[in-house]
Amino acid sequence: MDAPNIVLITIDSLRGDHTTCLDYERNVDPRLSELCERGTTFQQAVANGPNTTASFPSILTGAHSLTYGPYGVCGEGSPFLSRELKQADYQTVGYHSNPHLGEEQGYPTGFDLFNDAVEGNKSIADIKDGIDHLLSTDTILYRLLRRAWHYFSTTTNSSAYARADTISDNAIDWIDQKRTTNNPFFMWLHYMDVHYPFNPPKTAIEELSFTPLSKRRVVNLNGKMQENPEELTEEDIEDLLKLYDAEIRYTDSQIGRVLDTLEESGILENTIVIITADHGEAFGEHDRFGHHPYPYDELIKVPLIIAGPGVESTTVNKQVSLLDLSPTVLDLVGAETPDSMEGQSFAPVLSGDDLDDRTAMTISDNGTVFGCRTAEWKYITRTDAEESLLFDLTSDPTESNNLIKNDRDVMEQFEATIADYQAGIAQSDATANVEYSPEARQRLANLGYVDE
Repeated sequence: MDAPNIVLITIDSLRGDHTTCLDYERNVDPRLSELCERGTTFQQAVANGPNTTASFPSILTGAHSLTYGPYGVCGEGSPFLSRELKQADYQTVGYHSNPHLGEEQGYPTGFDLFNDAVEGNKSIADIKDGIDHLLSTDTILYRLLRRAWHYFSTTTNSSAYARADTISDNAIDWIDQKRTTNNPFFMWLHYMDVHYPFNPPKTAIEELSFTPLSKRRVVNLNGKMQENPEELTEEDIEDLLKLYDAEIRYTDSQIGRVLDTLEESGILENTIVIITADHGEAFGEHDRFGHHPYPYDELIKVPLIIAGPGVESTTVNKQVSLLDLSPTVLDLVGAETPDSMEGQSFAPVLSGDDLDDRTAMTISDNGTVFGCRTAEWKYITRTDAEESLLFDLTSDPTESNNLIKNDRDVMEQFEATIADYQAGIAQSDATANVEYSPEARQRLANLGYVDE
């Protein structure tokens, strides 16, 4: 058999517990569910950070976000899955529209084609720029004008990112028209629709039998979640979750288009398809919304589905982290994993072997918040505030009861893991800030990243 193609699909902000594979009550993702039935589903997959900046280096490089510094940037010494596959004679192509994943952060490395697709109404964006640059964020006028921007962008279908149909259109066009050789290919697709702000197409809302919300209601909910989350009522949160689920349904349908194209082209049978998320989204758990720096499970427990040649149809209950994904892909295609990757392949489990217990480490907030997770325990420590949290996930899955004063031995084991990592990066430029272009900075603001 020829070397398999690899299609890696990442979905921004998709919580694991909002997927059918992890027993979500709503059938929001029928195409992902189909893939679960013929592939391996991981019940305990963990992202290595609670947001894109922290998590994505682990996914595409097999290294933590601080290792090759600065934080959130794939530096000169960073390994790259795309580069290793290119050296193994793969065509490499990537489509995304997240400003955290651009040239400034080094992500085009190793890609023959790297496309950052941006959509939107420029006149509306110019209005938004003026609001952000001229007014203080704590004024009533700022909030009113920002809501006005939300309203205009919603009613004109303007967006801070390319919608899922654009990403899928690009992928399908490349599969049908732009493949230049018969070499195997690595395709990375990153979908942004599940990310705030939530404004799903009407068709997705109807497919889930939700009552459509008015444009004004959608605008107010998104604005309140970003600007005044403490004012959200239970009804507000339930409506936000419906919008969020409808975004999942829409993204799922667009992923289905790509899978259908692969099948119709006779490519799918020799393609390993991987679907995961860089992080989740908080909807009031621990009194927080969005994707804040604290690695609670609503933010780091993500879906992970792998299907294709040589992959069994099974469910894995042992914990894995996305740090291990790049080494696993290289293992699956018979390519050598560079020593600079920190992850460990879990490829053997895809063919039925057992998996060892692993500890997943998370890093966030410019390297000031660390976490360690096993299947039984979660430890979180904030180094700039001397704050520490410890949870027994077996008896306390909602992470509500801090046991830091009760189980010092467990805490010290996790502290040792973090200290070993910090010692290894002590000489790197891990705290420098990435320099974003003005355009990228504005796109981040439109996505709700006020302080980044």
